[in-house]
Amino acid sequence: MQEFLASTNFTVIFISLIAIKFLLETYLKTRNLKSIELNKNAIPERFVSVVTEDEYKKSIDYNVDRTRFQIFTALFGAAVLIVFTLGGLFNFLSEIVVSTTSSDVLGAVLLGLLLLIVEQIISIPISIYSTFVLEERHGFNKTTTKTFVVDIFKSLLISATISSVIYATVIYIVVNLGDNWWVYAFGAVFTLQAIIFFLYPVLIMPLFNKFEPLDNEEFKKPIEKLLKKVDFKSKGLFVMNASLRSTHGNAFFTGFGKNKRIVFFDTLLKTITPDEMEAILGHELGHYKLCLLYTSPSPRDQRGS
Repeated sequence: MQEFLASTNFTVIFISLIAIKFLLETYLKTRNLKSIELNKNAIPERFVSVVTEDEYKKSIDYNVDRTRFQIFTALFGAAVLIVFTLGGLFNFLSEIVVSTTSSDVLGAVLLGLLLLIVEQIISIPISIYSTFVLEERHGFNKTTTKTFVVDIFKSLLISATISSVIYATVIYIVVNLGDNWWVYAFGAVFTLQAIIFFLYPVLIMPLFNKFEPLDNEEFKKPIEKLLKKVDFKSKGLFVMNASLRSTHGNAFFTGFGKNKRIVFFDTLLKTITPDEMEAILGHELGHYKLCLLYTSPSPRDQRGS
């Protein structure tokens, strides 16, 4: 085994894996672009009565721009990863930490924070282009400069807090709990992630958006009827002020157990009918039910979580 490890060029393997991942994802996106190109001149028959020619053209243009941007960001991300690892940036940050503290726990937290800050700085130009150029060009952006900057600092603070707790916990376990540290570390990280997932909809999401109960009876009644039909229990139906940042419409589930919530973008409610809302929710419920189906040992064991 030692001879094998000594003779293996892990640098080549590492670069090869990055290249394979990028090429595979780019190939799939390129195929998608070709499909869009083939169908751009005529609305598919099943959508003729749903969208206008102008809406269809706008959708084509947006998806082409968005897909090309995704290819670029994937290439940029691969380059950043190589700079962090083979380029020596990670080693440079590690040396700063070693020269600052001799504590393993504090060192892990400090290194994690440095990596987080550098990553955030690197990603800012990408976020700026995505929000203020790409989304703006297609009429979706509603984000102000103030909201953008505040979001960055909020995200950084939350990520720093969560990552610090996780890093400190894991390193403490590694240093103090012997050969079976990995068992305890797995249990600790799993528990922390479960707590974060449970608290996310009630503590973290409200830091970025306002959530108000859905009080429009025209929408509420068919939704509650559908939820009762499929026996889906949630803590409530909420409307999120997504229009603060974008005109995109969406709906999603968040949380688990008794803390499950169903959230609708306020932009969505302005553009659809109650029947369309029921169809959208039915689609999301399908994701939820199929997720249970594929992750449960047998159909008899399927339960809401």
